[in-house]
Amino acid sequence: TQYITNYNDNQKIDGYSKMNKITATNVYPIINSFDIKNLPSGNYNLVLELRNKTNNIVATESIFIQRLNKTKAISNESINEITIEGTFVENIDNLDSLNEFVGCVKPIASNPESDMANLQITNGTPLSKKQFIYLFWKSKEPLNPEAAWLKYKQEVKIAHQIFGTRIKKGYETERGRVYLKYGRPNQITDRANEPSAYPYQIWQYYNVGKFNNVFFLFYMPDLVSNDYEILN
Repeated sequence: TQYITNYNDNQKIDGYSKMNKITATNVYPIINSFDIKNLPSGNYNLVLELRNKTNNIVATESIFIQRLNKTKAISNESINEITIEGTFVENIDNLDSLNEFVGCVKPIASNPESDMANLQITNGTPLSKKQFIYLFWKSKEPLNPEAAWLKYKQEVKIAHQIFGTRIKKGYETERGRVYLKYGRPNQITDRANEPSAYPYQIWQYYNVGKFNNVFFLFYMPDLVSNDYEILN
């Protein structure tokens, strides 16, 4: 059995699963392929399972893959083609909320998506901002974009509560962006009052994508704002 799953939650992606029944031999080469032209940009696992005749798994292998789908990139044309009637964005009418919902996706957006978010904030209409929000989340979770948005929205709220300042939303701070992109760190070393040093924090992630034991070093140069900058 071969299939592709979402890296974050290991859910199978519809349309990307195959099964071959074979006669067991010592060595059996498997050559197969998936057409991924419509697979959105994101992080995935390619999984291969070996099952016996009673359908029990006897071996499995998973390979991390990263997809950049330039043909599915968000553009003015793709935004204008989106219909939002009956979707979760249809009744969002507050302009400040629309701008925040557009801007808060930038920590997890690709560079083209982030550029488009900035363009929507400065020049977009209320309708195009709604279309951008819906298209962005539909590209991340085609089956249930609203659920993906609500889950992320809760994380944005947490980021603001912990990392927000008087002049910055939590997702605009560097700690907030790292938190939203990579999740909660496995360990935090917090040194707020160390002599002869700025307040600093070291975040450790055991795994970030295909990388192991990743560290982020943040420090607060102004001593009072709670706005920690990335030093390394």
